[in-house]
Amino acid sequence: MVRKKEILSFVLFCLMVCLGAIPAEAVISIPTDTSVGDWNSVTRIYTLNKNVTDTLQIRENNLTLDGAGFTVAGAGGGNGVYLWGYTNLNRVTNVTVKNVNIIGFYSGIYARLCNQVKLQNNSVANCARAIFLYDSDNGQVTGNAITRGTEAGIYMQDSSGNTIADNSISSSAKGIYILTGSPTNSIYHNNFLYNTVQAYSLSTGNVYNLAAPDGGNFWSNWASPDNNGDGFVDNPFVFTGGQDNLPWAHENGWSNKAPVADAGDDQAVVQIGSLIQLDGSGSFDFESDPLTYSWTILEKPAGSAAVLNNPSAVDPNFVADMHGDYVIQLIVSDPAQSSEPDTVKISFSNVKPVAVAGNNQSVIVGTTVTLNGSGSYDANLDLLTYSWQIIYKPVGSLAQLSDPNSAVTTFVPDLSGEYIISLTVSDGLESSLPSNVTVMAVTNQEMATVKLNEAVAAVGALVPAQLKSKNLAKPLTSKINEVLAMIETGSYSDAIDKLTNDILAKTDGCANEGSPDNNDWLTTCQAQGEVYPLIVEAIGYLSNI
Repeated sequence: MVRKKEILSFVLFCLMVCLGAIPAEAVISIPTDTSVGDWNSVTRIYTLNKNVTDTLQIRENNLTLDGAGFTVAGAGGGNGVYLWGYTNLNRVTNVTVKNVNIIGFYSGIYARLCNQVKLQNNSVANCARAIFLYDSDNGQVTGNAITRGTEAGIYMQDSSGNTIADNSISSSAKGIYILTGSPTNSIYHNNFLYNTVQAYSLSTGNVYNLAAPDGGNFWSNWASPDNNGDGFVDNPFVFTGGQDNLPWAHENGWSNKAPVADAGDDQAVVQIGSLIQLDGSGSFDFESDPLTYSWTILEKPAGSAAVLNNPSAVDPNFVADMHGDYVIQLIVSDPAQSSEPDTVKISFSNVKPVAVAGNNQSVIVGTTVTLNGSGSYDANLDLLTYSWQIIYKPVGSLAQLSDPNSAVTTFVPDLSGEYIISLTVSDGLESSLPSNVTVMAVTNQEMATVKLNEAVAAVGALVPAQLKSKNLAKPLTSKINEVLAMIETGSYSDAIDKLTNDILAKTDGCANEGSPDNNDWLTTCQAQGEVYPLIVEAIGYLSNI
């Protein structure tokens, strides 16, 4: 009965398209039609070079469609990307679709009569069926961001042996909808976020979790309790047609990294009876999960009665009651994992100093770079001597440090590229480990090019409602590309003139008047705020050449 309903639904959809109730987009055949992208016949990669408003259709084998971040936009009907096999014996095989932004189709990506397709890292929004697998087997649907699927985020029928993993599926009528004839699919490590129905299946034999510690999926309506702190919800997530036996208690829980403990710097004790303050606040968790702390005294002088006042605090203390060395260990834990131990040594003997070369820097070629090692320190408060050295610079560079034995020194990068400067300090008894700082030097021309490329990307990401005319994105990016060509040939004055008197005038209403003016091509202050500052920065860099 379900199969008949699906057939009737498909026939009704086709009839509505024919009658114009649902608009049908024109078809661009990939890879033969190169009007919207570049085809490399050696690597068999078709790369989009512009936004598209038509269906991208693939009926060949062994190729990759790389969207390169461009958008395929529809008007509510048809398919964004259509992988279409000819017959059950002549199926589309080994095709990858990646990095495509798709919005506003009936089916965002529709794979029909396919084998071993890979749908990777795409963004699909405002489609009835964001990703639709029909009679498509042994494929991979991974890393996609899916939102607002009015029928389903992932819709499957007569499709088996597929891996559905590492996707984010949100705000859809059904997160995943599996119809009949679709067994042996593996669905795990997905974030199902605030879908009306998270999952619904009319097929048995699918797997919704791996064995621990890999686990299953995150379901936003089933995130607790996790009483044993293993990262999994204590009870399975059960839905019509299936269940996840190891649902994660945290979004992206499967990618959780163990936290890192930082017990602080070694300390020197001046006298017996000193209160030693420990500090574990430098510990961190990659996912910003809350941490718990566990301190332990591993070593102390024979006869010492030293104890920690609060071993579970971030900053406990103890009294150094005897001469000798104290070694204290810290382990931190997030809700899923514990860190490797870190130790701090408190000693009455000399402690090796610590060199601090400062933060990495990015500068323009020819400007003076100041390096400041005054943050280096010695736990015994001994006076420090400094030794700076350039350990890497671009081939042909003649850059030299002004005073390599001072706490603060300078140099002038004379070529574009990376410079690595190393600092060691000495307290007269021991030298520190080296501390390196990286200085990346670029030319004004390179920086102007970077900012203009960012502007091209920003314009390409705008939606039609942010443009004076929905087709103005291409002319505006073409103007910026003309400036890039001028820079490439050294025509800097012409480039500045075009940016100042042509492009800037189409993006500066909000900056000058507080709202878009009649000359602006970008009709919202948000859109101008994405583009205008980049143009101004590019003009500044070109003016300094």
